[in-house]
Amino acid sequence: MTAIQKFFYGELKGWHWAEIVWLAFSVLLCVICSVVAKDSPIALVAAVTGTIYTMLAGKGKLSCYAFGVINVLLYAFVSYKSMLYGEVILNLLWYFPMMFVGAFMWSKNLSNNQIIRKERLSAGARFVATSLLFCGMVAFARFVLIPMGDPQPMIDSFTTIAQVVAMALTVRRCIEQWILWCIINGVSIFMWVRAAMNNGPDVMIVMWSLWFVNSIIFLVQWVKATRQQAN
Repeated sequence: MTAIQKFFYGELKGWHWAEIVWLAFSVLLCVICSVVAKDSPIALVAAVTGTIYTMLAGKGKLSCYAFGVINVLLYAFVSYKSMLYGEVILNLLWYFPMMFVGAFMWSKNLSNNQIIRKERLSAGARFVATSLLFCGMVAFARFVLIPMGDPQPMIDSFTTIAQVVAMALTVRRCIEQWILWCIINGVSIFMWVRAAMNNGPDVMIVMWSLWFVNSIIFLVQWVKATRQQAN
């Protein structure tokens, strides 16, 4: 057994067979879509690593951040080529450093089976997070996007600030992250559909669609996991 085979065997140990099939199907779907649409190899690798990252993150595996780093860098490049400059800035200035912060934070909160312990925000913390999201959205739209002439400042501001908050919650191992990711992934599908109309890579639509499904699945799983931990 090669080192790569041992790695994946260790990471997939304990998974339900349906989860393994779903992961394999997701990767295969990205490859097929990319080949049919004749997308660039960079876009394909970004989609595949992003899909693996989401699955491993949802399963609470520390190794997700290795795939996350690759995905962030390649996704930023694909976004730049598609003239989605907000995505470039967000990925390089926020997601990239947070991958290393997240890896450090998660490494300090591993259970005996090498899966992170999941948390739920208190009522007060939810209020603070919601307030920061709302205030950040209004401020970013008012002082940055509107002066730049953004045609949809509130929508663009929400997606940007929501991703910042969602990533912070991811690092904190909070189940509330998945609620935000559901919304963010849904909006991102629409964004890349528009980009595809201007010759953007179609495989990004597939990636974000898979992420949307995964965010729903892992929201349910993390809620169950926190209840089991509490008992």
